[in-house]
Amino acid sequence: KGNKVVLIYEIELAVKWESTLKNAAGEVVSTSKGTYVMPCIDTVEDLDKFEIQVKFNKDGAEYKAANDFAKTHGEKKVREIIVAAIEQLKEQAGQTGTDKVTSSHNREPEKSKSNGTTEAKPEAPKQQISSSDHKGSSIELSTDFNAPAREIFECFTIPPKVMAFTQSKAQVGTTVGEEVLLFDGAIVGKVLECEMNSKLVWEWRQSSWPAGVRSKCSLEFTEP
Repeated sequence: KGNKVVLIYEIELAVKWESTLKNAAGEVVSTSKGTYVMPCIDTVEDLDKFEIQVKFNKDGAEYKAANDFAKTHGEKKVREIIVAAIEQLKEQAGQTGTDKVTSSHNREPEKSKSNGTTEAKPEAPKQQISSSDHKGSSIELSTDFNAPAREIFECFTIPPKVMAFTQSKAQVGTTVGEEVLLFDGAIVGKVLECEMNSKLVWEWRQSSWPAGVRSKCSLEFTEP
């Protein structure tokens, strides 16, 4: 499929603020300080939909006007600044960083593991010319991730999360028989078996493979 930029980010951010309101005569009528807290800005959610928590150092009638201004006006401004910064980051990544996505008979599907053993067992054909020449092979791999099994499982079954990682169109799910489509259709298949948060089995193939040639990928998600 050529070169693709894959930009993955997860940001936790805290910004201190100070609000001072003055009347027409220039006299200070209310002042306050606090923090804008953004617990998670990531590629899963829409860029401008992240949560902003407005925290006040002091709360009370004398600080209310300044606090309200910080919440109604400052929060919007902070969001605009962060969105602009991430857009700039994406632009820079497009100029300097690429992740090459290729089609190959020996390409393995993504595999994962959560605090224990997650196994991927793609039975991919090697060097086949046609479906009649296919002799088959089996590969077994395991990887550890510092995350609950449920979160890793969702990275294979929730389309927005898959698309955030691959930066390409994807169709996945948990219903047996449901279509599987990855990398804009470079990989196609269907769900053969699904046990929520613990096991996922796909039948899949590269779109460039000879007709009739398929592989099976079995993903197991376990925790200690």
